[in-house]
Amino acid sequence: MTDEKEPRQKNIILLALATLVIAAGNIVTIYFARLEESQISWIGFYLVWFNLLVGWLTYRRKPVITYMFFAVGILLILIVLINKYWILGRVL
Repeated sequence: MTDEKEPRQKNIILLALATLVIAAGNIVTIYFARLEESQISWIGFYLVWFNLLVGWLTYRRKPVITYMFFAVGILLILIVLINKYWILGRVL
């Protein structure tokens, strides 16, 4: 019986660590991107938190969907960073 619960506990611990890393990356991103294009930064900030919440809510039924929501959260962080440092940094 302990063999069945042990992998699930490891997965939950890894999921919690991934949540902390994504949340920290989100907070750092909003800190650096807030000066220019603040609307896009805040929208990305809220969407990342929404994806983390929905990811945790779907974990019991379909863990694969949870990983998809976490991946979308990471993509949103990258989009905000690319917008700040590459698109806004270019002179057209």
